[in-house]
Amino acid sequence: MNIIEFCSDKNVYFYGAGNIANILYLRMISEKINIMGFIISDGQPKEENQIGGIDIFVLTEFAQKYNSDNDRIIIAVGKELQNEIILNLRRVNILQYYIPLNSDFEYLEKNNIREIGILDTTISDENHGNGIIMQAVYSRLLPLFKTDFITRFPYWDDFLTQSLRNMQRCKYLFLGGTNALNAEMDQCTLLGINEKNVEMIEHKIVLMGVGWWRYEGLPNSYTQKLLKRALCKDVVHSVRDSYTEKMLRKIGIDNVENTGCPTIWGFNSDFCRQLPKVKGKDALVMLNPRKEKELDRYIVETVKKNYENIYFWVQGPRDFLYIKSIYREADFIPPNLEGLENFLENHLHVDYIGTRLHGGIKCIQHKKRAIIISIDNRAQEMGKDFGLPVIMPKDLKYLEDIINTEYETKIHIDESKINRWMNQFAR
Repeated sequence: MNIIEFCSDKNVYFYGAGNIANILYLRMISEKINIMGFIISDGQPKEENQIGGIDIFVLTEFAQKYNSDNDRIIIAVGKELQNEIILNLRRVNILQYYIPLNSDFEYLEKNNIREIGILDTTISDENHGNGIIMQAVYSRLLPLFKTDFITRFPYWDDFLTQSLRNMQRCKYLFLGGTNALNAEMDQCTLLGINEKNVEMIEHKIVLMGVGWWRYEGLPNSYTQKLLKRALCKDVVHSVRDSYTEKMLRKIGIDNVENTGCPTIWGFNSDFCRQLPKVKGKDALVMLNPRKEKELDRYIVETVKKNYENIYFWVQGPRDFLYIKSIYREADFIPPNLEGLENFLENHLHVDYIGTRLHGGIKCIQHKKRAIIISIDNRAQEMGKDFGLPVIMPKDLKYLEDIINTEYETKIHIDESKINRWMNQFAR
């Protein structure tokens, strides 16, 4: 039995009042099904009494008027909540309910509504740098797919049954700006695909400013086969730097364009002209825990010498412990993105100096002068490709001179590549 057969000639209620209910509601209207109301759980706040002129009922309120002969319930929530909803219905002796199938959503594409998945790198990850990336990803994707149904998925852990079922319905699965690719994906798992689950999401993943984990040799045969099966064949993928582009082309994946990370997509010449040329009064420092602790001590001492005040922000708990081991008197701003945004909005004359790449990019987004110290291939490649203000560790001896030198930040972004990547998904 499909959803239309279940609802035919009955009074239909949706248990749920979110996106899934709204999408199924559109189909029911097109099929001339009699929609009588939306149901929410007891204790859930009723922010309004109607949706589109149709009543909203609390479950116990609805149960008093329920007629098992004429009333049918569609469970219109995500799979993670369905068991809870079923128990709620059974507690009030309602047994005539329907759980939508994948096939019930197939009409969406025909009616110009697509299901889109985003592999969200902030889920199950303590690194707030991924939050900076996902801000940029969502700022581009949400306007692009504003009439479509969007689902967020975790990206790191192996994709399992519940996620795979939802992913399978998606037209695209976007993966934005992280180190998800490497040469031995059977040994080092930075993305939840593997040879057991890739069949269910074959050719659905779309890269959006994604980068290669580190400098390494040619990808092994397992990785080559996995990427060729997982990556969408019908679109041009966006990668973070020319090194990543080169690695993909080496294994025959040629539908790729080097656009840079989405976090820098707005850094055109007009934007860069607004960045300060001389040093500010204060400094904001971010450090990535590493073995070269003496180099980081040197960075902190140099900053203390050349600025009135020095502040620290951490992308994760290990950053805090690491910085404390270097500089016990460190003054920290709140360790979340809101705290960082508030600090940057309220401190006009502050420079960024540190080894955290995306922390530095966030400061540039707020029109702050930045000196990003490269400790891996990400900053090095983006500095080389796009002119990000990056210095190499071997040049740290010149840090004080750089701080006190007037210079213009010249980041060069090929906006035509970004526009081509975006336009391929437009209606």
